[in-house]
Amino acid sequence: MKNKILVCSDSKSLKESIRIILGNEYQLISGSFLKDFKEVAKKEEADVAILEIGSLTDTKINSMYEINSLFNDLPFIILFADYNEDNLVSIFGRKNRIFLKIPSEIFDLKDKIEILMNKRWLENSMEKVIEENITDDKYLISSNLLKFGNEVIRLLKKATPIKASVLISGEGGTGRELAARIIHYSSSRKGKFVNINCSSLNLKELTSIFKDEAESGFQKEESLYRTIYFNKIEDLSCELQMALSEFLDLGGIITENGKFKKFNGRIVASTSKNLFYEMRQNRFDPKLFYKISLFPINIAPLRDRKDEIPLIVNMILSEGMKNLNIIKKSFTQDAMELFQNYLWPLNLMELENIVLRAAVLSENEVISADEISPLFGDIQKKSMIEKSSLSDSIKTDSVNFKIAKSHGITNYNDNLILELAHEIKNPLVAIKTFANLFPENFNDPDFRENFYKIVSRDVERIDSLVERILEYQNVLSVKGKREPLSSILNKTIKSFSKEFEKRKIFIYKDISNDLSKICVENNKFECVFKNIISKLIKEAGEGGGEIKFSAKAEHNNDIDAENIFKDAVDLHIKAKSKKREDDEISQEIKDNYSEMKGIEIFLAEQLIKYSCGRMTINTFNNNGIDVSILLPIISGPYKEI
Repeated sequence: MKNKILVCSDSKSLKESIRIILGNEYQLISGSFLKDFKEVAKKEEADVAILEIGSLTDTKINSMYEINSLFNDLPFIILFADYNEDNLVSIFGRKNRIFLKIPSEIFDLKDKIEILMNKRWLENSMEKVIEENITDDKYLISSNLLKFGNEVIRLLKKATPIKASVLISGEGGTGRELAARIIHYSSSRKGKFVNINCSSLNLKELTSIFKDEAESGFQKEESLYRTIYFNKIEDLSCELQMALSEFLDLGGIITENGKFKKFNGRIVASTSKNLFYEMRQNRFDPKLFYKISLFPINIAPLRDRKDEIPLIVNMILSEGMKNLNIIKKSFTQDAMELFQNYLWPLNLMELENIVLRAAVLSENEVISADEISPLFGDIQKKSMIEKSSLSDSIKTDSVNFKIAKSHGITNYNDNLILELAHEIKNPLVAIKTFANLFPENFNDPDFRENFYKIVSRDVERIDSLVERILEYQNVLSVKGKREPLSSILNKTIKSFSKEFEKRKIFIYKDISNDLSKICVENNKFECVFKNIISKLIKEAGEGGGEIKFSAKAEHNNDIDAENIFKDAVDLHIKAKSKKREDDEISQEIKDNYSEMKGIEIFLAEQLIKYSCGRMTINTFNNNGIDVSILLPIISGPYKEI
């Protein structure tokens, strides 16, 4: 059945334009603003009303107030030409209302109708979720589109009636579970929503879940069956992944008496990781991946929805003032920009926490950026991109601690894009070249073999580059635990042991004992060492070689332009390829290394700069590569970087 759209206008040409724009997707009902709007709206039960304002009179203004009051729950699109939108907002409000200026915005009409329809559907779904009292996501339940963008809502609607398994991906705090519940409670299924914590699940419990579901198979109505929700399915052990995959293959379970019971429930899974990448890394069962991802839905993180953040902030603030019994407050424009520029690693949960803390702690009615800045703590300082740079003339140790976190990363995004483009270009050119030659060489087995080998290698390289950047953004926005630098370095070296053995790379370590007392953020420096080692392994090639790790704490009495840190960690990672033992590195290659080529080295360097350090690449003995890192040690009761 088509949705009903009530079009109220005194202009025949406008009605005809709307008919052409909307096509045959909706059932259009024609009405007049003043004459019969109320009667037609009540009789036809329209899903959306389009209201053209036309010329304003006192009678029409009074009618608008009356219509808005009587049909408060009916979504409206208000078309206006010569009036101030704010004046219309004062009459209609913004809830379930969209304002379009005609004629310039008339062609947006179809998209806006879909937004209102999706919003109304989501509100109805939310009501079911609230009635079941099964989520504490209270500040999102009342906000509808603030939780999910229009594309996600469209996919949720599409997923509701079908039987296919759904995979919901998104970072922590983006509302994966809420999305799963909406799919269940919006469907005709009347069974329970079963939430499975994959991190603590065992084989006996998994078997029991499906056994219970299968044994309810005597029920004839499919609507009685449950939805089985696997929360963080990436946490399933290898054994459970295989068991679940086998169960889905069978489509049921064999009971103790040997009878087959069909499974009529529905599978919805969620993940905070890139499961395709996990599968490629042999950490997730391929058969299970393809079975659960028939209908994928990805929920974007808050940092990718910057334009919506002010609306979300105001909604949380409004609800907080009501629930916490605090006076009316608002945020300055600078404060809103601070909210928009923050990375929000914990997404909406973190945003609510910061907004409500600011409202409670501030004594002012209008809260400034200066007041909320301390609430972000170290995370905010690390994740916000500042535009200051480090002066070459730093002379004192006290200034070292005040070095801007963004030292040397002006135009960071441009540099990252250029570096990524440079890295991706060659694999793409190779793929394109082989693809062009493929049709005429299809019958050549050697060509086919090379084609598959090169395309597979280059796709893997591009995938790896994207994953490294995503990992970098994650560690940059999340404050890691403080661990001894030596412990992090040793742990990272150990994680590459199989790769070292495979490539015949010998490892030598000379790490000073005093580094065990110097602590750094584990996630950032694990990322630094991982990127550097990966790059040096690639440089060594297949012929073997050696990598030497040396690190010690140094005290410099003379502070000059070269030694800007009074107390520092001096760390070197030196690599030498066996195949280059008798060869000198050319001047061109030396220049290349000094410019830090490669996305791995680029990302490592940025993290070192965020830690107020510096990193350089040099050659030694004319045939080796030396990655040198200098990190300041901050004075205090505990030594740290």
